[in-house]
Amino acid sequence: MRLARRLRLVSIPAAVTAAVLLVSPAPFPVRQAVAGGLCGTLADELAAERAGLEVEWRVTLPIDHTQGGIEHVVFGDGLVIVQAGDGGVHAIMTGPVTPDGRCNPQVIWSTHLGSPGQPIVTASIGPDVILVPRGNELYALERSTGQVRWQRHMAHSPIAAPSVVDGWVYQPEGSATVLRIPTNPWRDTGVRGAAGTANRTSGTGRAAVAGDKARTGRGKPASKLTSAEKRARMKDTESLEPLHLNGGGIIERDMIPFGEGTLWTTRDGTIVSLQQGDRGWIREEFSLDSPQAGPLATRGSAIFATTTARDLARIDSLDAGAELRLAWRVLLDGRPEEDGPFVAGERIIVSLGDDGLRCYSTETGDLLW
Repeated sequence: MRLARRLRLVSIPAAVTAAVLLVSPAPFPVRQAVAGGLCGTLADELAAERAGLEVEWRVTLPIDHTQGGIEHVVFGDGLVIVQAGDGGVHAIMTGPVTPDGRCNPQVIWSTHLGSPGQPIVTASIGPDVILVPRGNELYALERSTGQVRWQRHMAHSPIAAPSVVDGWVYQPEGSATVLRIPTNPWRDTGVRGAAGTANRTSGTGRAAVAGDKARTGRGKPASKLTSAEKRARMKDTESLEPLHLNGGGIIERDMIPFGEGTLWTTRDGTIVSLQQGDRGWIREEFSLDSPQAGPLATRGSAIFATTTARDLARIDSLDAGAELRLAWRVLLDGRPEEDGPFVAGERIIVSLGDDGLRCYSTETGDLLW
């Protein structure tokens, strides 16, 4: 059986090439960038062909490679974000895919943030904004134009990427704190004072107000609200002031959008889930008993993790995140690499380096091949 794989390549003339393997519909960071010319890299069509890969497209980006090459490539929802050492942030719209599997990528904007040499943390792609940590600053860029919507100075330089979910940004600040701020700091919640609350995210006029009432169940007694209306009402009346959350340990890996909240892990292998419930926010923790070997993978309400103790485990999020429970755990016959696992449909694939790949069932944990 031949395994077909597609490779998207971002090409920088005279300096840097980054290869992006699309394996997940969710925003996925690719950290490896290859410095030097194209020859011998996966952007070289002959090298790609020998690896069983196909170069689908290349674009040229204005990067000053003397200040540093590509640091991170993040993709999701038809958008590719490239971060470079010179402070450049570039957005590539891949466009619709043709019947033969091709697309027409276009660079829709490029901007520069901070100064060369500052620490660069992976960006995150949201529905309306792109969040870019740079040094001690967190920038929110308009997804369509790259214009800075807002900028926030952080007390400590982040070491992991934020997540954007349901109107909130979750950004690790320092090593053990998570900063929560709204994607739109000016939306009206009815909680803050008059200053800065004139704008509403749902729009203005009677139609917007009527839509608000229908969505949040305003006017209904609390006992008659549906779960969705309770959560919407809580969101619409929640303070927009920055909130500093206890990370539960040192956070070194990127935040993950999960359910109606977010998910993160600590250095010692503790998974922390923060979800919005009917009556408030629900925080749940689960210990893997060993440090993670690679980032978490998610599929629906299931969480998959590998550990340095050679475990592969599935943890299920039950009752809207109110409980994290072990579904199954298997012992791998080798040490997992730091880039996985990867979920593809009902299969989860783990790389064991020189010992090859292993494929397991996401439902039972049984070894498939």
